Amino acid sequence: MKRLKILFSILFISFEIWAQDPQFSMFYSVPLYLNPAFAGSRHANRVLTHHRFQWTNQPGNYFPQSYLSFDTYVNKYKSGIGGSLMYDRQGDGAVKSFWFNMVYSYELKINNNNIIRFGLQGGLIQQSVEVGSLPSQFDNTLGFVGGASPVISPKIVPDISAGVLYYAKRLYVSLTTHHLNRPNQSFFVTSGDAGKLPIRFTAAIGYKIPLILNTGSAGLHNGNPTMMSLTPTISYRKQLTNDQVDVGLYWGYKWMIAGAWYRGIPFKQFQRTLATGNIQNVQNNESIVFLIGATYMGFGFGYSYDLTVSTQPGTGGSHEVHLSYVFKTNGRKQPKSLPCPDFEYDILRRAGQGQGTVR
Repeated sequence: MKRLKILFSILFISFEIWAQDPQFSMFYSVPLYLNPAFAGSRHANRVLTHHRFQWTNQPGNYFPQSYLSFDTYVNKYKSGIGGSLMYDRQGDGAVKSFWFNMVYSYELKINNNNIIRFGLQGGLIQQSVEVGSLPSQFDNTLGFVGGASPVISPKIVPDISAGVLYYAKRLYVSLTTHHLNRPNQSFFVTSGDAGKLPIRFTAAIGYKIPLILNTGSAGLHNGNPTMMSLTPTISYRKQLTNDQVDVGLYWGYKWMIAGAWYRGIPFKQFQRTLATGNIQNVQNNESIVFLIGATYMGFGFGYSYDLTVSTQPGTGGSHEVHLSYVFKTNGRKQPKSLPCPDFEYDILRRAGQGQGTVR
């Protein structure tokens, strides 16, 4: 039993080594996960669900994640509120995580073309281990062969994050720090930094380039809502010593959106120990991601596929599916549209009726 506890200690200390926070390729489709400052940014009731299935060619070892969120805007207080749930599974289903968060944001309008939003997120992370999902014996080196499975109680820890979002008519900048309180997720390490979840820093920036304007509609962009646009984006994430970059381009036309981007840091290398004992330098290339999406009557749908370009063999790639709905606002004053690529409507007010176009 003592040696088994050592094994699990190593497993959960690895959270600091690998910093395996769940990540999504369509990061702007889960705005509250990206940055709590996005809460209420639609100035309407919004609900969405998002699912990721990573490395599907490895049965029992792939990493599924499911995400659900709701947010709205309180005009009187210039504030957004919302909540989210996320489920994450790792290690052949043995390690399960459940995330619950409440989100608050405040919107500061500098002028008609410049807005800053501040966000704060607080919640709980529950982790559990189903020991029955693990092999009944490990090996003689570890010294555990058969015997009764240990009982490991679920662990619940608080989690705090904060973010700031700036956007103008075409430009947006998002900065977020997650796990500010560094919650201890280890089941066995109760003191020191070994079991604490590292702070994760995320920065994202993009610029929306209009190609065709619909001058005949009274919309959000000074009477000229964008009908076709290109939006180059870049996102950077860092957690402990691990970092990653997404860089790509989104194309939108009326109710359609498509995109492609690259994930990795090609000029950065890491070392890997081969079975022969030799050390190999490997470039930090992860995947190329392809995206398609559409909107209809307030609904948004998106699908992305990660084509693995790293040295990890036989992954089968990763899939994400997104579904969202933005409710009619019944005459509520609409904000300037955020120039972020997603699958939601810019709500237009024409003859008192809600209509939409891809933003």
